[in-house]
Amino acid sequence: MTWMSIQSGFCFGDVALDSARRQLFIRGREVKCRPLAFELLLLLCEAKGAVVPREEILKRLWGETYLPSDESLTQIVHRLRTTLGEHGKVVRTVRGAGLRLDAPVVLIAEEPRMAHLPDLSTQPVKTAPASPSTTILPAGRGLRKSHAYIAAGIAMLLLAVVLPALRWNTRRSMIDPGYGVTVADLGSSSKMTEDLVRRAFAAKSRGDRAQAVNLLETAHRSDPSTPIPAAFRALWGSPETVEGERRRWALAAQKRLTRDSSPFAQLLVRYARVEAEGTAGAVRAALSALLNLRPDAWQMRLGRAHYNLAQRRNTAALADLKSIPIHEMSRGVGIVLADRASLGDLAGAERAFKTGLLAGQDALAWYVRGRFARSRLQPAAALDAFNHAMAEGIRGNQPDLALDSRLLAAISSFEAGDPAGAALRFDQTAAAARDQQRRDRESDALGLGAYLAWLRADPAGCDHRLAEAFRASPPGDELQQASLTLLSLWTGGMHPANPARVAASIDLLPESLGLRSLLFARGALSAGRPDEAGRLLRQALAEGIETTYFAEEAALLARQLGATVPVPRVDPPYPNRLRLAAAWEIQRLGHPVR
Repeated sequence: MTWMSIQSGFCFGDVALDSARRQLFIRGREVKCRPLAFELLLLLCEAKGAVVPREEILKRLWGETYLPSDESLTQIVHRLRTTLGEHGKVVRTVRGAGLRLDAPVVLIAEEPRMAHLPDLSTQPVKTAPASPSTTILPAGRGLRKSHAYIAAGIAMLLLAVVLPALRWNTRRSMIDPGYGVTVADLGSSSKMTEDLVRRAFAAKSRGDRAQAVNLLETAHRSDPSTPIPAAFRALWGSPETVEGERRRWALAAQKRLTRDSSPFAQLLVRYARVEAEGTAGAVRAALSALLNLRPDAWQMRLGRAHYNLAQRRNTAALADLKSIPIHEMSRGVGIVLADRASLGDLAGAERAFKTGLLAGQDALAWYVRGRFARSRLQPAAALDAFNHAMAEGIRGNQPDLALDSRLLAAISSFEAGDPAGAALRFDQTAAAARDQQRRDRESDALGLGAYLAWLRADPAGCDHRLAEAFRASPPGDELQQASLTLLSLWTGGMHPANPARVAASIDLLPESLGLRSLLFARGALSAGRPDEAGRLLRQALAEGIETTYFAEEAALLARQLGATVPVPRVDPPYPNRLRLAAAWEIQRLGHPVR
């Protein structure tokens, strides 16, 4: 694709914009441009030199329901000027008014390419006079051959015009390439629904889950013909504040399926159902089916990587991550790079990071630097990076990223040798998570804070945090309940959950193999029955506990029973962040985590 194929857009100087394909060219070469920066440049081009008020820019870039900070707009303007290079000076700030483009802008009008072609059906066919060496064909045969050549030429010209148009229409119909969602998948003719869903994806990509969920709920209420908003509401609603809410949204999506629903919509709703029911094997199968239908849907591939990760299938997870075309992604690059580093591809992830993939995304760039530092076993550097990521995330209205960075900063603070500072950070993280209604992060922070209270011989502080962690645990999250129960058993805390009851609630899934036996083993040791604990631990190991993210808990129990069990390094720092406490305790007892 080159600038010569632009069908509609604008140009000024050496710069050309393809508004249909969302491409930017400088001196005939395509230049990568972030979506919001491109949208700002397009808006300025449309104004053709007139000043565009700040309010209009904010509405165009972020919509009426989102109120970004002045710093957010400043970053977008800086990113645009950087992208334009020497042409960036034409983007002028008019103090107290807005922005304007200080350059003559030319409109590239969209027009049918066939209008420039001659009407071959009315053109006389010229033939050369016969010569002695010319073979005379039977009457009509030469004419038919000429017509064949003409028809072939017309077909080639049509292909040259139609194929780019088809690609253009495909891109325009794509609502979100990460999930592979198209306008046709909505099953709705409402432009308002399309706009709401597009805005929901944009909010999700900014790290504002709350706004994305609100937009999806609005689309669902206003348009009863489409299952897509409810399906993504089920997928994005985790963690839920009301038990069973994800399942209810998935069922609401299923009720809207019809015979005319697209295959993608049907598979997506199935994925939402099995995701809400928490059956990892079925989730992976549903994701694979979606990827067979939309192989370029990188967000689905990332989801499958994380389900492989949940079962410690690290090789399969890394293969999925490395197959994601990060240079074509508009979001999600940071998580892919960070996870690749955690799974052993640190060198490759750092090389990709240095190409500037996260230019202008300061919060995410600092988050990735922090993850890289953890993978290099440099906790002090990780702490510094996560502090920067948290501050930039708060400044840039990215609450999810800021909260994750805050929790990882607390973890890194302890790993850097500052338990008192880490304890304070965990309490602050729990409070911030409570404000954002992120029960999973609140429960994690309280659980790890309980371990630090136990370390400083503060049983009351440990018991209080454990009780709060159980309260905050997302409804229906049996694995989190099991993690907290194990932690409360080996710290001697007052545990509100009975081990036998928790064990009975756990489904036999790949990510929970051997967990029931481990809970009974830990309960036996707490009751002073080490022989029974050893027998049950051997049973848990035989059942596959080492292939789950409870392997650290099994290793700690083995260490306390006098044995040594190799413990993997805790990277990535999920799933099951509470396993960090078990790994830290093993390290404290003289068995460093590898």
